[in-house]
Amino acid sequence: MKIALITAFYDEREKGNEYYLADNLTKLGHEITIYVSKFSVPRYGKVRKITEGSKLKNVRVIRLNSCGIKRKGMLKLRGLKKKIEKENFDAIHLQEWFMPMGWQLRKLKNLVLTQRIEKIPTIIKIAYHLYGKKLLRNAKTVTTLTTQAKNELEKLGIKREIKVISNGVDTELFSPKKHTKSEKLRILYVGRLSKEKGINKLITACSKLNYDYCLKIIGSGDKEMQLKKLANDSKINCEFLGKKPQSELPNYYSEADVLVIPSLKEPFGFVTLEALSCGTPVIGSNIGGMRDVIDNTVGIKVKPGSLAELVNALKEMQKKAEGLRKKCREYIIKNYSWTVVAKKYSEAYK
Repeated sequence: MKIALITAFYDEREKGNEYYLADNLTKLGHEITIYVSKFSVPRYGKVRKITEGSKLKNVRVIRLNSCGIKRKGMLKLRGLKKKIEKENFDAIHLQEWFMPMGWQLRKLKNLVLTQRIEKIPTIIKIAYHLYGKKLLRNAKTVTTLTTQAKNELEKLGIKREIKVISNGVDTELFSPKKHTKSEKLRILYVGRLSKEKGINKLITACSKLNYDYCLKIIGSGDKEMQLKKLANDSKINCEFLGKKPQSELPNYYSEADVLVIPSLKEPFGFVTLEALSCGTPVIGSNIGGMRDVIDNTVGIKVKPGSLAELVNALKEMQKKAEGLRKKCREYIIKNYSWTVVAKKYSEAYK
């Protein structure tokens, strides 16, 4: 099939979701054209203009002039509709239906629409009533990343089938490395050091453990100094390692006995997939993508913000972590590799 992927940003140096999806769709025999702005992804530092195309086989990148709010990805791609109408695409996949591009494409056929965010703010509800309702009703397929996101769409009044298709993980990069057994429970956190991540609960939970452990925290953020003070005051065995490049993360995941993500808010939680792909079980809050990904064969879900549940989960994981390692890797290969995700989208495009 000839497939158009439409998104705000695409930078192959960062290898985001669209890169892996396009790469794996071509391996299934599809031809991919990516329509995108000329800007780099804002969250990866200073915004710059990008002119290069794609190094992937059977993938074209068409960069268009744009206007809108770059930091939010709310961009209109100039001339997008005319460009697409010149092609004969079997599927036109818009990564967020509520983007201005949704308005541009609302009259086209073969639309596949995805909702990636969890909660729908007021401004998007306005977009829904202006054009989203008709857009979503007439689309060939509607997908969301998580069950929670699907529920949010249904609350808006969408009465049609909505497929839940998760993000995937690079199982070649995130693969099991050296892991040695230890009497000490090695606990790992990877992510931003911000309030909504609930790291203060993890530090407090560790202070209540009555067995040997060590906690490593990877990441940076505006709460770093406060968290370091809390860890010091709590007298826990904790090490702050700062930000680490993706290439180093598989070693940290593999070394750890458990990854803990105690978030109060979490749209998806990529690190959950990364850790499981490296064979490391996860304790995560029962929200967002973690609610879908974590089951009792690969980890433990806890109520967001519940110190008691987090402490109990850590105590339980001390006993069962080692026995879960092989299951974690098998679970990811079967359910969340990009090969599997691409096949699900391939079916959705038909």
